[in-house]
Parts: sequence; structure tokens; C-alpha cells
Amino acid sequence: MANTDSSNSDATEPRKPGDQTEDEALQDAETLPREGPPAGPSTAPSPAIITEEVSSSAIEVLSSIGPSVPPEGPQLSPENLAMVNREISLGMIDIDRLVRYLENEQIRPSKAVLDLLIEGDAGGERVLSLLFLYADFLTEDQQIRLFMQMNYNARIRDEWLQIFFEDGKLNPAIPEIEDGLMQTAYGINILVLLAFDGKYVPRNEKVLVFAKKLLAAGRFGVEALQRMTAGTQPLFRLPDELRDEFDVQNELYEDSNRVYNFIHDNADYAEKIGRLIEEIVAGTWNVRDPLAQTLGRLRERDETGFVLLKENVAGLTPDYIQAIIEGIFLEDVDADGLHIRAYEGKILGSGGMGRVFSTAYCAGDSKELRFQALKVANESREEIFEVEKDRAPMVREWNNPHINKPLHICSSCIIYETGKNAKDLEVDIDNLPPRRWLQQFIYAMKGAAEYQGRRYIHGDIKPNNVLSYDIPEGRKTVLIDNSPTKADAGLIVRARDRRPFPAWSHAREFTVGGLLMFYIAEDIENRFYGIDNYSIYKTYSYWINRVHFRLTEGQRNVISNAFMSFYNPFSADKYKRITNPAALQKLIEDLEKIVDEWPQ
Repeated sequence: MANTDSSNSDATEPRKPGDQTEDEALQDAETLPREGPPAGPSTAPSPAIITEEVSSSAIEVLSSIGPSVPPEGPQLSPENLAMVNREISLGMIDIDRLVRYLENEQIRPSKAVLDLLIEGDAGGERVLSLLFLYADFLTEDQQIRLFMQMNYNARIRDEWLQIFFEDGKLNPAIPEIEDGLMQTAYGINILVLLAFDGKYVPRNEKVLVFAKKLLAAGRFGVEALQRMTAGTQPLFRLPDELRDEFDVQNELYEDSNRVYNFIHDNADYAEKIGRLIEEIVAGTWNVRDPLAQTLGRLRERDETGFVLLKENVAGLTPDYIQAIIEGIFLEDVDADGLHIRAYEGKILGSGGMGRVFSTAYCAGDSKELRFQALKVANESREEIFEVEKDRAPMVREWNNPHINKPLHICSSCIIYETGKNAKDLEVDIDNLPPRRWLQQFIYAMKGAAEYQGRRYIHGDIKPNNVLSYDIPEGRKTVLIDNSPTKADAGLIVRARDRRPFPAWSHAREFTVGGLLMFYIAEDIENRFYGIDNYSIYKTYSYWINRVHFRLTEGQRNVISNAFMSFYNPFSADKYKRITNPAALQKLIEDLEKIVDEWPQ
């Protein structure tokens, strides 16, 4: 990738730190920028155009960083400083140690140091906070590499990337960065925000691409394009070749707004829309009624959507009615040969592999819309999502009531049985009676026990992956993000392959070399139980801190004793306990005895 920095006019491929001579690297490692680190970012979020999601977690993290690095720590001796600079020059320094030196101002943020931070672990919060503070000193090539690292990781992208751009830490005008942003809906959203803030104008050759992406982004994209191309001083001129498509999308945008306003102005909107649809079918509708005209245009452009609205309008929320009017759906054929049409509702969650939406969908010839959850791949993680799709049929065959069941497996998505709300447990845990909370936790462990009984590893058990929701029979609790990994030597994960495995489930006790991104394999037959068991213990530790004040002293003691027998971090045989094949089953039995004795 070419370096277009003004100081490197030959635009040749930049050398990596390891390609420098030793003298060059040592000199570079000791170079201090002329100015100190920039002030911390503003904590005020900007309004989104294409999406209404704002990353509060990133803002909180950056707010806690403050305007400068921590106080100066003890200085390194000249000998130790020379040794550290040599490690930096050779690219052999441990990232955690490098971060500690920077935070204590014991070394300087040279180009070689920033290179190591970007290449070593640009996904860590401490690393990103330092890169944010020193971003004004990044070369153009370093900005490109940092952007690629952040854009690849869905969590980091969602929580940090927009803030880096809004505060000028990354330059959207760099061609490689602009091209990268153009590839995803999230990136287009960032460009729209920057454009309205006067921080971005598409390059001449990118105007057509940018405008097409906005037209494909639904009513919010059309609204953004209207604002950018209208007035006496437009941001850019609408390309002539898009004029007809823009007119069509603009009409759809106006129809959508008309329905939106009607729904919010009429409490009996479903009844009135249903009556209009019947009149349209019968040919007795008022052709001058704007809403009837909108529904008539829906029938013309999407007969199936019109029929689905007709048959289901009484049970649809405003979000789903909007989705049908706008045509926001996925259409595919599942593994059983059934034609699937799934409308996207509210987003329920976003993880490393994909996003999950509530969905109203129909399968085969049925015109009845059913309500479940729709999982689609993050645009940068499609290859990893393929693994989940490949393993989903196996999970469905297990048919365990405590493992989230995939109902329809398609090339573009998976429809899971998770009810209408996939956040109930996380929202309600602070208010759940102790007995109910413990019973739900037991159900989650029974899902994990299914894995262990079949010699598979879940690999990502954590609070956000335990869902509890209402069904007619009561309440159901399941494990989600199910992508079973066989417990064999294939669990070795090299550094270059590390991204598919979330950090929550990793413990140093179950890895090689003390590195969190490596699984053991030499005695995996004996120790694999510890991988998910440790995650169960971590989930317990997280939840007990949320509910402990509502437990009696006796309840706290009996739960603590049960988990001490499962995993006691202060015991010499703690690893032997947690890796025991019978450990999880014994814990379940102990907790079931406890919950039976607690009041309803």
C-alpha cells in the first residue's frame, strides 16, 4: 500500500520497523514529537443519519482517559532505556510492557513505537487510548493500517472508529481509507456524519459510488442525499445517471414518511390501514387519499409485501409496517428448500461475527408472519459467519431446550428461535428474585453441559450470550452464539488466526505460553472442560456482583460453597477441579438442591 506522506515523495512501500538498520531504529525510538499529546476528545455524540446508534461505551472509555497520559513513572536507567530501544527496533518487545512504558512516560511515542502498537494489538482498550492520544503523530501509512485494524474488528469499529474520525484522528480523505469506508454501511454512515460536519467531501471519482451507496441505504440515505445535493451551495452535484433512480427512491422515502406520520397520529392505525387495503383490493378506494395512494404503490412494486401487510397488519408493530412499506427484507432459500422472506425490526445486539435483529418472517407458501431473531454477518466477518452456518445444522439436531435453536439456515442469514426480545435477562437481572435468577443460570449451564457431553466447546459463554425470554409455557433461557468446536488438536490457535475466538472465554491457565490467544492442545483430552467451565465461573462472578445485595447471608454462603467446589482460585488444586469431566454436572446438581430449598 503506497505511502503518500509528503515527506516520502517517491510513494514507495514503507519499511517496517524490522526492516530498519539498527542505528536508524534506535534513533527513531528516541525521537520525541515537538508537541505533547493532544487533548482528550469531546464527549458529545454527533447525531447519526443512516443509523441512530451512538456508541456510549466508547465515549465513556475516552472520557475516563482524560486529556493527558498518566503521571510520569520512575525513569529507566540509560542502560535499561537502551535495552528497551533495542527491543523496539527489533520489534520484539511485549505489547503490555510497551504500553506500560508509554503510560508512565518512560519512553517516547516514536514512529517505531506507534508501528508496534498498531501491528501488535490495536484491538485493546489501553492500546487504542494511547493511539488516540498520539494520533496527531501518525503518518498517513500508519493511519491506513490503524483504520484497517479497527475496521476489521466489529466491536472496536462500533465503539471507537466514529470517534477517531469525528475528532480528526483519522483522515477520511486518504484514498485507501475512503475506499474502505465506502465498502460498508457503517463506513457510509461515518462519511455522512463527517460530510454534514464539514469534514468530508467525496473525491470526484467517488461521488457516483457515494451517491449509489446512499440510495441503497433506505429512507435515511435518501434524506441525506437530498440534503447534500440541494440548495444553492450543494456539497456535490447529483450524477445525471442516478436521477431516475433518485426519483423512485425519493417517492419511496415520501411514502415511508407518510406512513410514519399516520401511524404516530392515529392510535387505531392498524385498523385503518387494514380497511384501506380491503378497499384497494375491492377497487372501491379513494384515489385522492394520499395514504391509499401509498398503499397502492406498494401493491404495484411488491405484491408479496402488500399481501403480507393485508394478512398480518393487526399484529404488526409500527417498525414492521415501515419495513414492509420500504421493502427492508432479506429473501433467501433455507437449507430445507423453503423460500424465506425476513423483515428487519429493531437491532437486538451486535457481536464479533454478526448483528441480530428482531424479525417478522414467512417461510414457504405461508402468508403468516412469525416473530423470531435474524442474524446476519458483519460485512467484514462473512468468512467467520460461514463457520457458524456450517455448524448450525448440528446444533439444530441437538434440540436442547437450553441452546438457541436455528430454525432456518440460509446463505445470507440464520433465523434463530429467540423470541421478540433478546435482552430480557440482561435488562431484568437487577430485579429478578434470587430463586428465578439462579434457576435461569442453571438452565444456561445445562446448555453448556450438552456441549461437554458431546465433546464440543462453546468458546464464548458470557452474560450477553445467555438469553431469557417469555414463551406461552413460561420463561425460556438459552445459550446463544452457538458454533461448536470439536475438542481436539485443532484448538491450537496461532496469532494470525486469533480473531474468531472471543477473549472472554480465554484463561491463561488453559493456554500455551501464557498468551490469551493460544489454546492448549497437548493434553486437550483431559483439560478441554476447563475452557467453558472457566467462562461459566466468570459469568457467575459477574452476575453475583449484581444480585448479592438481594441475597441473604445464608444464600450467599451456599452458592459460594458450591462454586468453591467447582473452581476455587485460591486452592492449589483449582485447575484439577475445573477440568474434571464431572465438575459441571456436580455444580448443576448442587445448585438445583439449593434452588429447590429457596422460597418461590
